[in-house]
Amino acid sequence: SQTSYGIDTERLSETNLTASLAWKWSHAKNLSTSIWGTLIDKDKNIIIVSSTGLYKYTADGESLWNRTDLMGSQMPVIMGQQLFTMQMMSAIMHAIDLDSGEDVWVKKVGPSTGLEGDMVEAYNGVVVAAVEQFGPMDNIGVPARRAIGVNASTGDELWSYTPDCGIWNIMALFPDDDTVNIMDMCGGV
Repeated sequence: SQTSYGIDTERLSETNLTASLAWKWSHAKNLSTSIWGTLIDKDKNIIIVSSTGLYKYTADGESLWNRTDLMGSQMPVIMGQQLFTMQMMSAIMHAIDLDSGEDVWVKKVGPSTGLEGDMVEAYNGVVVAAVEQFGPMDNIGVPARRAIGVNASTGDELWSYTPDCGIWNIMALFPDDDTVNIMDMCGGV
């Protein structure tokens, strides 16, 4: 099936996008924070991923929940009714209920992570992330050593793959139901 992203053309033609913002987010304590990205769930709620935590809002800007205990989270992914993320350096992975913001499970899935701002990806019941460090820190960071697939229901490791080169900003692709592709920093897939 083909997924439609964005506002449908008919509704967009009736909208004045330059009139004003519906709402604007700023850190609650007025602190400087880095925004890693945003996610939008099936109900059009917005999850802001920042260096100081995860924040979930309605499309109208009403706060639903926040997780300021998850500072330094890697870019999460939504699969089903859960959000999956992993904390940088500690390799502690969280499955979070989208409605309540509470942990479904928490598990340490590796000794550490790389320091490249990795992504967490998920598909077909498997969460894919990069763990361990490949080499010492240099002026561009530290790549991860291996990719892992964990069971989305339990956090248990299903598989592990260690390429010849480190993994830079893992962003797994799923070309079919049984395959995951990643690229290492030497260009291997």
